[in-house]
Amino acid sequence: MTRRDRHWLISTFSMAMVGWATAVGTALLPVIHDVDVSVNGVLLLLMWVVTIPAPTTVVLIMWHLHSIALQKAYALGQRHAQNLNNMHREMSHRAAMLN
Repeated sequence: MTRRDRHWLISTFSMAMVGWATAVGTALLPVIHDVDVSVNGVLLLLMWVVTIPAPTTVVLIMWHLHSIALQKAYALGQRHAQNLNNMHREMSHRAAMLN
């Protein structure tokens, strides 16, 4: 993982966490202070959740799944390289025995 990728991941994670904390805090404020909430307030909170924390969370999940797939592909490539090296050694050994 490059420094740029790490920075992107940290900033996206921070954005998601701040977004969810803001959404939860805003939702709990009327409950704690026993205040009636208007429909506009609920819609505004819903708009906030849909525009900031939910998409960044989806992006983080997709990035995580992508990184798992890359790790599996890399491990498979390593196994293939090892198998090819073993096959090459065996073929070289057999060719040497025939000569």
